[in-house]
Amino acid sequence: MTLQILSLTSLPTCIFTGIGILFYPYGNNRSFLLLGLVTSLPRVLLYFLFVYPLGKNGAALSFLIGSICGAILSIIYSKKIKMDLHYKQILILFKIPIVIAIPLKYFDLNPIISISAILISSYFAFILLKLIDSQDIEDILRILPSRLVKIIRYVWGRKLKRQNEK
Repeated sequence: MTLQILSLTSLPTCIFTGIGILFYPYGNNRSFLLLGLVTSLPRVLLYFLFVYPLGKNGAALSFLIGSICGAILSIIYSKKIKMDLHYKQILILFKIPIVIAIPLKYFDLNPIISISAILISSYFAFILLKLIDSQDIEDILRILPSRLVKIIRYVWGRKLKRQNEK
């Protein structure tokens, strides 16, 4: 149950993190601080209330509520500064890994294998649906270990060669 609760935090966490990181470089330090407080305070306060009666589920629930508070405030801020949020794309990016993860849950695979399958399949779906472009892929590859990047480029290069031959 704890992992299911924590999985619900991914969308609000992505929203407040994605919007929040834009505040700091644009000099909106006060907004950045307030966003951090609105996210962290409910997490900490509710942690004390929920952990004793609910255990690790209480910790996950407090994290979820704090994440939702941060997402709500960041959406309010984004509307104030007229930031264009592409809600349809955000929801699609969120749904794809979930749709892939649900059947994998029933195979009772090693978590590392499941997570890897979800990540790899999701990124292939993102590419096929043109939700990410080549620049996004290059950004992703820059943060990965060089050995893994070599393998990815080798496999991806073979796939591109086969497509070009057709």
